[in-house]
Amino acid sequence: MIDINLTGTFLCCQALARACRAADKAGVIVNVSSMSAQIVNVPQHQTSYNVSKAGVDMLTKSLAVEWAPLGIRVNAIAPGYMLSEMTRQFTAANPELAERWRNMIPAGRMGEPADLEALVVFLCSARSSYLMGQSVVIDGAYTAV
Repeated sequence: MIDINLTGTFLCCQALARACRAADKAGVIVNVSSMSAQIVNVPQHQTSYNVSKAGVDMLTKSLAVEWAPLGIRVNAIAPGYMLSEMTRQFTAANPELAERWRNMIPAGRMGEPADLEALVVFLCSARSSYLMGQSVVIDGAYTAV
């Protein structure tokens, strides 16, 4: 889990930074964290996942500070429960858990991958040029309660 979620993210960030420096260009990185970086999800036990995503949040902050002088902006999105293909398979096999999650989300539904699109576009745009080192939670207010 750590290798994929944290080390993999770090290596991708490094590769982009090297390419930006070689081309003498600015760049934008949007890492994928999770609301699980900030809370302990229940009832499932997923310590390694939570820790790996918390690492992505700190990686995002650290790289934002270190690479701002290079013109590379670094932020992250932190989705809540999203109905990806993988999640749909899991919720179909575990309908009671899926219902419990939905009941805990003030928006009354799990997110769809399309819900993330506008946020990613914004973070990549010049409209967010002063937004750096942030992990933006997008979870239907799950972590707000």
